[in-house]
Amino acid sequence: MRLIALSERLILNYIIVSAIAIASLGGLSYYLARKALLERTFSQLTSVRTVKKSQVENFFTDREREVVWVAKSQDVSTALDLLSKAEIGIEAKEIRNFSMTNYFYHFLTSTNYYKKFLIADTSGKSFLIEAQSQDSLPRINLMGTGDPLSPESKLRLLKQEVFVQDYRSDLSTEEPLLWVSTAIRDDWGKVKGYFSCGIASHTLDVFMLESDASGGLGKTGESYLVGQDSLLRTHSRFANYFILKTKVTSAGATKAFAKGSGTGIYDDYRGINVIGSYDQLKISGLNWVILVELDFPEAMVPIFNLRNNLMLLSAVIAMMVFILTFLIARRITLPLVRLKNAAQEISEGKLSSVELPATHDEIKELAETFNKMVRELDSKSRELSMERAERLSAVLDGQEQERQRLSRELHDGLGQLLAATKLRLESIRPEDPLQSTRTIKEVSKGVDHTIDEIRRITNDLMPAVLKEFGLVTAIRNLCETTAENAGLLLEFDSTTDAKGLDIKAQTYLFRIFQEALTNTVKHAFATKISVGISTSGKRVFVDLEDNGKGFHISQLGKGNGLSNIRERVHLLQGKLEISAFPGKGAHLHIEIPMND
Repeated sequence: MRLIALSERLILNYIIVSAIAIASLGGLSYYLARKALLERTFSQLTSVRTVKKSQVENFFTDREREVVWVAKSQDVSTALDLLSKAEIGIEAKEIRNFSMTNYFYHFLTSTNYYKKFLIADTSGKSFLIEAQSQDSLPRINLMGTGDPLSPESKLRLLKQEVFVQDYRSDLSTEEPLLWVSTAIRDDWGKVKGYFSCGIASHTLDVFMLESDASGGLGKTGESYLVGQDSLLRTHSRFANYFILKTKVTSAGATKAFAKGSGTGIYDDYRGINVIGSYDQLKISGLNWVILVELDFPEAMVPIFNLRNNLMLLSAVIAMMVFILTFLIARRITLPLVRLKNAAQEISEGKLSSVELPATHDEIKELAETFNKMVRELDSKSRELSMERAERLSAVLDGQEQERQRLSRELHDGLGQLLAATKLRLESIRPEDPLQSTRTIKEVSKGVDHTIDEIRRITNDLMPAVLKEFGLVTAIRNLCETTAENAGLLLEFDSTTDAKGLDIKAQTYLFRIFQEALTNTVKHAFATKISVGISTSGKRVFVDLEDNGKGFHISQLGKGNGLSNIRERVHLLQGKLEISAFPGKGAHLHIEIPMND
């Protein structure tokens, strides 16, 4: 598995942290900007709705006042009297020559609101005055049926001064008209007729229909009116949607009828998601609501642009962060890479320091510590080389001393015995059988003594009893031999058989005993030596104590005997403790771990 470099991890972590920060900041900015834009759009649409609502309500208020004012004129009263004298279906000369014709004509053509006038009496007779064109007189039709005023409107007019009737189809055309009506009363307040003005359907488009993008609603915004039957009451800005034919059941219209004013995001009558502001109109006789809406995609264009800009800016920042992170990571990891290379060289035996970076931080401290470690390793390596050389010299000296000792024993012991045997054999005289027999017997005893000496020497080199009977028996025999040869009291105590030690450890321990006993006999001048072997857990404990002349601890290491003992204990991964005082003897304590 490939290891990820520290520089790669630093770059990756920096990029992850930066990406989280950029995403968080961008997301928060987008959220706040979107929220602010929606609030601004709602506020803008509400302002437009408030203005248009006021315009529509004021328009109807002015028309109501205007109709009441005209209905109270003498001309309307005169026209109603003439109507009561006329016969239905006959265009009377008095009506045809009615002098107020020009008055109605000018009243119709002087405004852009009214399409028709209606004067009716309580019996059902009425005549309708409608404009033809700017160059012709108005047409007056005498009617007996087809009264555009509904019975409900007439009942409402008995209780109130003016009433606005919702769209109904005209008698002569299919163009829908809004009728603003009032009752004509006599001097005693009794209703004697009705006066109504028909307002053309396109009139409200002056306030509601938006065709210019600079009008505050953009390219897709519109304002329109909806009646209680959920049908459009104004013309739509979009094709294929017509007044009194397009059903509006959007959430905005439903909430407007139910709760009044408000704002929201919903699908309009076209199925397009829009941002809308809605409210109810306060017009006598009309249960209408006004809606001002803007397509959601168009309203969100600044947000979409902001989102794209944020994405582009994030990409640029991410690239800059990557470059900066790469440079920073390289600056941070370059000293560490040098340290790693230096450590590899150390593992290969090349002690080399690293260049210190021109900084004052932990990396410089680490480099200084590393260089100090290199210097100490170099010093320790030299010390180890010197110690190794000393140990090798000690081993060689020990071998040489062992050879010298073996040479002396062979020369002084075995050599003399063999020489004495040779002299006795040469002294044999064949002519003296009795003397020859005595000499042969002495030679036989000498050969036996020679064999014992050879056995002693071989036991010193590698006692057979160690392999045959174990460490404890070999040390007991060594103690008995040493006590017999040195003429001193030697006590041996063992509570274990030390079978947990392998043959190498047993051999080393035997040599340690042999070296310690030899040093004690040669240098301590002791008369009594106590030797003990015990075990505890998986460790073997050896104690050797004498009543000799003792020595100073500071003198340790000057002789080869203690150095050999310490080296063997170290090879066995044990512990060596020596306590001694001049004139009070010495105590040697050794602790050796057993094999698993």
